[in-house]
Amino acid sequence: MTRNKKELHSIVLLVLATAFWGSTFAFTKALTNAYLPIDLITIRFLITALMMFFIFHRSIMTTYVHLKKHVLFYLIILGVLNFFAIYLQTLGLTEIAATNSGFITSLSVLFVPLVEYVFLKKTIMKRTGIAIVVSLVGIYLMSFGFALPTQFVPGDTLTLISAMLYGFFIILVGYLSKQIPSAPLMFTVFLITSVVSFCASLFLSDDFLSPQFFTQFLDPMILFNWGFLIIFGTIISYVFMGLGQKNLDSQTSALIYILEPVFATVIAVFFFGETFFLYKIIGAFLILMSQVGASRGDSRIAPT
Repeated sequence: MTRNKKELHSIVLLVLATAFWGSTFAFTKALTNAYLPIDLITIRFLITALMMFFIFHRSIMTTYVHLKKHVLFYLIILGVLNFFAIYLQTLGLTEIAATNSGFITSLSVLFVPLVEYVFLKKTIMKRTGIAIVVSLVGIYLMSFGFALPTQFVPGDTLTLISAMLYGFFIILVGYLSKQIPSAPLMFTVFLITSVVSFCASLFLSDDFLSPQFFTQFLDPMILFNWGFLIIFGTIISYVFMGLGQKNLDSQTSALIYILEPVFATVIAVFFFGETFFLYKIIGAFLILMSQVGASRGDSRIAPT
């Protein structure tokens, strides 16, 4: 396969991965009608971890044999961080539209330089500062429109905090990805997330592992939503990410990942019946353009 064909093949893989990531907002939103957020997260990441171990068990076991203690420590932190980020995001989805959640969550790529500035004393580029301000205006429009806010929407705030946590997540993944292969890395993160979520569900959920909990799996639509969320939205998307980035520079990959909230919107509107008003379109456009502007010359963007 020639270089151009390899690059085209990689672009297709990353576009598909980004589309699958975008779909997770609508499918998760649909599942919150049947499950508590904490139960949903426990099942999603436990099944994902088990399936990943089945597929990548050789790489995982080989990596664990030579795993250093400090790397394990950071892996545990990353798993706990992922739990809080995904829990707040899912909790927010019970109150706001999947379209809003997709665009607000995508702001995690802008929080990366902000986190590095606060904790690592790295300089924030001027274009990044402008992008953060513009994106906040976009969030306001998607949440309240052109009028002054008449009602506080906790879901937007929870999702924004989730995006901030994903900023830390991206930085830590960037460090750990240089220490161990991606499959063992993500397997460990998913496993720790599921364990923490299971422990939390013992206190936050009365329905977890109850007869009613298992009965809902008999619903064909719920079963389909679970299958798509786990297989395409989690496992395949990360495999495609690893394969696609081998032949592309980080700038090209970053620009593709920016499409995630766009796919989230298209899927939520056309397949799940969400409405998309003019003020949401303008707000989404401002958020998208702020990320495009910030990504020029900054290769630290990764999917959420």
